[in-house]
Order: sequence, then C-alpha cells, then structure tokens
Amino acid sequence: MSTYSTISRNEALEKYRPQIVLSTKIKKIYRGFKNMIRHGFQYNDIVIFDPTNFKRTSLGASSGDSGRVKDSISNLYSLFLSEIDPNWKTWPPRNKSLICSFSYKYAKGYYSYTYPHIIIPFDPNETIAICPTDDIWFSFRYPLRYFTQYMIMFFEYVLQDIGGIKLDSSYFEFFNKEKTLKLFEIIDQIVSENKQLVKKFLDKNTDISSETTFKNLLINKGVIEALSYFFDLKDNGFAKMPYRLLNEYTPTLDSECWFSGKALCIPFEEYNVITEKII
Repeated sequence: MSTYSTISRNEALEKYRPQIVLSTKIKKIYRGFKNMIRHGFQYNDIVIFDPTNFKRTSLGASSGDSGRVKDSISNLYSLFLSEIDPNWKTWPPRNKSLICSFSYKYAKGYYSYTYPHIIIPFDPNETIAICPTDDIWFSFRYPLRYFTQYMIMFFEYVLQDIGGIKLDSSYFEFFNKEKTLKLFEIIDQIVSENKQLVKKFLDKNTDISSETTFKNLLINKGVIEALSYFFDLKDNGFAKMPYRLLNEYTPTLDSECWFSGKALCIPFEEYNVITEKII
C-alpha cells in the first residue's frame, strides 16, 4: 500500500466529516509538500497519509574522493530517537512519522511553493510530539547539522585513524537499527582501548569542547549513553499530547511537530471550502 493516496472532496466529506469538524476547533497542523509529484499527487489534491510503508534512511552521507565522509546531513538522529534511545520509546518514531508545523508561514516557506496542507490525524487521541523550536535541527544544545557532522568526524577518527578500518563511500549510508548498534559496539570497543587518544581528539574540537559530560560519557559509557544525554527530552524541552488537547499547548505557536498515525491532508484553500460546507 502506498504511503500517500488521493481522495475527492466528496469522499473526504463522506468518510472523514467528524475529523474535519474536530479540526476546526483545534490548533491547526500544517505541512508543505515540496516534492508532491514524486509522491504521486498535485498541490491541490486531498491526500491520505498512511505511515505503514513510510521510513526514512538513518545515515545518508556524501563522501569525498578519499572515502572519508566530508559533509553529512544524515538522519542518524532520526533512527536513534525512533528505534534505539530508551528515553524516546513511547514517542512517535520520527522515521515513520509525518513531520509538520504549527506555523502556516513556516510550512509554506520552508516546504512548499504553494499553499501548505492542513493535517488532520484520523484518531483524536493520536500522540503529537512537539519540538521546543520551529525545527528539530535547532532544538538541542547544538544545531543537529553541526552535531551530526561532529559525530561522523568522531566515528571516522575512531574507526579509520585508530581502528585501521577502511571506510568506503557507503560505510555510513542507509544503516538500519541492527547495523547501527553493531557500529556503536565496534566504536565503543576501540574507544575503551584507546581512551587517551580519543580524549585528546575530543578536546581539540572547538565546537563541543565545553561539553564535558557528553565527552566523558562518550569515552567511559559508550555512544548510546552519550547520545541519550545529548537528546534528553526534559532538558531540551520537548512535549507530547493527544491531538484533541492541542489547544492546551501554549509555549510557542511555531513549533515543529510530528506523529505516526494515519492522517487526512487537505490543501489550505480546499480546507476553507470544505469547512464552509459543514459548519
């Protein structure tokens, strides 16, 4: 079954009237679909999102001629939060979720060349996970782009420079949970046998050199505990609640949010037409 499928206005009204009515009373969730054609629909289509077959890759990275990863915008964090970190196990898995925003302006400007879609979960009790900022990449101690690049650099140093493991251009690409855990296990073993070398390397990094606790965990407790510390839910201000209670969430109106259940996705202008018919 496809992740996205289209339905007509009449079908939406016939099958999902209760969900649409409820959405008029709740804080709106938006998403702009930048690659609509790739997903098989047009900007003005009403779409059903089904996460059953939806999954992001965990570690996709570009690599230089030397085989070392030079620049990464990987989703390592996505797999880690979704399938590995025990503190996030009751949260919607990001690698099987629809990433959205409470901000119409942000959804339109960041994702879409047209009006964004209004997103309506099928289940009023669907758990909505909420970032403390408008983008998860800026919701932790350091922007995820820089932190991920730092971790890839650390992985390379431990595996290749200390461990002598030849890394090719695909070494960090498309890892699943099992491969990622195996990677962490290998790294932890090499680090445990070369703590002073690793400490010197970490101390030289200017971006995260002040993160003493993180570095100590990385050296003495392993990758998983260090990453769990960095991605701590409470310290970083994440929240979650049922969709039907979203009006009770007030810290910021522009937060990124996500959920992993089925949803109705209605173009903004079409939503206004539909709701005029039922209100």
